[in-house]
Amino acid sequence: MDIIPAELGFGQALVTVFVALFVLTHPFGNFAIFLGMTTHQTVAEQQRTAIKTSVASFIIVVVSMFMGAALLEFFGLNIPALQVAGGIIFVQLGMTMLNGEEEAPSDGEASAPPSDPSVVPLALPMIIGPGAIVGLISFSNQSLGEGFGSAHLGAVIGAFLAIVVVYLVLRASPWLAQKLSTSSIDLITQLTGIVVLGIGVLMGSAGLVELFPGWA
Repeated sequence: MDIIPAELGFGQALVTVFVALFVLTHPFGNFAIFLGMTTHQTVAEQQRTAIKTSVASFIIVVVSMFMGAALLEFFGLNIPALQVAGGIIFVQLGMTMLNGEEEAPSDGEASAPPSDPSVVPLALPMIIGPGAIVGLISFSNQSLGEGFGSAHLGAVIGAFLAIVVVYLVLRASPWLAQKLSTSSIDLITQLTGIVVLGIGVLMGSAGLVELFPGWA
């Protein structure tokens, strides 16, 4: 029996999407990961990263709800493939954070600016992971119906409110960083690297099991 009724109304869609995304994005759990990935940034840069990550997350959510299934079919992708790709990204990032790998510029050579983590890996797959994408596609197919009605509007507003919560939590990270010592921030980065590495291993292995059932 379906838990979510078909053809939800405006209020039902808003609450359902908001609660589901609040749980799936777990903003308070990602707080330390965001801080660990942006320790090299200034406060102003961290604020911009929080904004860009939140905007990218909202776009990914809306696209997943209304175009996710079609895009996956068009590119010949499936969710397990996304899990493996996301796992590889997380493993690489986790190793970098654990080893503190920062390329030192040679004499006379200008240092390259660090890559912007706003979209990958912060928005995707950290905040909006494969599980969230699957849930959004399933929710859209099951409960929103055809066209663009009040339920669709409610779903978009619910998604927006959930991402606002994510943004507010991420925005608070520079304030916390200012209260911590350099050694504390280094420790957070190291611990975050372990968590990110573990997430990558679990995400990638889950995708591999789905792609190759005989390995289980």
